[in-house]
Amino acid sequence: AKPTFRGGRERAPDLAIPKGPGGAVKVAPRVERLANGLTVLLQKHGSLPVLGMNLYVPAGQAVEAKPGLAHLAGDLLDEGAGERSAQQIAETLDFLGATLGTGATGAHAHCLSKDAAAVLDLLADVVQRPRFEESEFSKVREQHLSEIAAEDEEPASVARRAFAKAVYGDHPWGRPATGDAASVASITREDVVAHHAKWFGPDRAILAVTGDLDPEAMLSEVKRRFEGWKPTGAKPPALPAVEPLAAAVRVDRPMEGKNQSNVFMGNVGIRRDDPDYAAVLVMDHVLGTGPGFSDRLSKDLRDGQGLAYTVYGNASRSAGEEPGTFTAYIACLGSDLDRAISGIEGHLRRMREEPVSGQELADAKSYLTGSLVFRYETTDGLAAALVEMQRFGLGFDWAERFPSMVDAVTREDVLRAARRVLQPDRMAVVVAGWTGK
Repeated sequence: AKPTFRGGRERAPDLAIPKGPGGAVKVAPRVERLANGLTVLLQKHGSLPVLGMNLYVPAGQAVEAKPGLAHLAGDLLDEGAGERSAQQIAETLDFLGATLGTGATGAHAHCLSKDAAAVLDLLADVVQRPRFEESEFSKVREQHLSEIAAEDEEPASVARRAFAKAVYGDHPWGRPATGDAASVASITREDVVAHHAKWFGPDRAILAVTGDLDPEAMLSEVKRRFEGWKPTGAKPPALPAVEPLAAAVRVDRPMEGKNQSNVFMGNVGIRRDDPDYAAVLVMDHVLGTGPGFSDRLSKDLRDGQGLAYTVYGNASRSAGEEPGTFTAYIACLGSDLDRAISGIEGHLRRMREEPVSGQELADAKSYLTGSLVFRYETTDGLAAALVEMQRFGLGFDWAERFPSMVDAVTREDVLRAARRVLQPDRMAVVVAGWTGK
């Protein structure tokens, strides 16, 4: 007989949770707001002669006129900009040993500090002066269409898209950032040019530079390249409210020839500035994202029952300016589908009904506070973190306050957060691949 769900109560943790060096992390960037609205964050960091740069522009799918437009425009930014072709940009980066990446919401770069001026030139060009040449546009659009076609055959991608639609409905987050084949095929070069002209401005943009730098000298370099960036004055559209589901829904996406089931389960989650964020982080680590497969879902459904190699549950990771989702995922054989779904549901109910154990609470706190320092260890990680602090209004003392915020979380706080965030009676259950139908 197959084992029934037991919630992992009988199993003691079998993996030691690694502990980092711990302690608070202090950052105190030089903050400058240029006349055009660009917020500049400059932080000297580390002892290596390197720099990390992160430029955030709120030009993603929340403002796009067609599904997939922001994603396509972002991928085209470095396919020729300013006086350089795509090939010349690649050759310059290769010569410098630097990296540059672009996307729907801006760009990021990493380089030796002695090459700061050259890389800032590239960063300014790709964000302010992309060429959007017809040949590059056609090539990248075809690449996107090929990727979408491949995702249409991948059960996990099919399930993920259907899950977003089930939870978010007509909200922009309810559609894939990549768009769909019909919408991407309809995008023209003129659409991309218009999107960039309207939304890629300094008005609400944030640039963070960290590493081996003198803040005053770096500010001068930044001003030289970004002061002339003209504000667009575009106002972001009002987004529809994200409403919780009134009842549980099941969505099946059967795919011929598949014997594995990919399952996404969950509901509307929290924003990044939610006052329960620390408690939700602790809940996540106990329930579904603990290190070394130490969380309840992994210990029971993966190690105990052998239903899957990958299983997780998380509500904090997707939190942003708009509500994220609590998302649980498992990939299992179709013959184990019912056990997998009921197993996850059982763990969600247990989190809502019983306080976590004292040991689970202590382990989660130890890991969260001990590993914090690693996020700020590199210049790239610190630059991204500074943008996040500015973007979500967390304050630059957030990293310093984080250990005490986590340490203050009680078992009752986790229980309260779980009852808010986990909604097994009002969640979407989406299955793609083998669905039994």
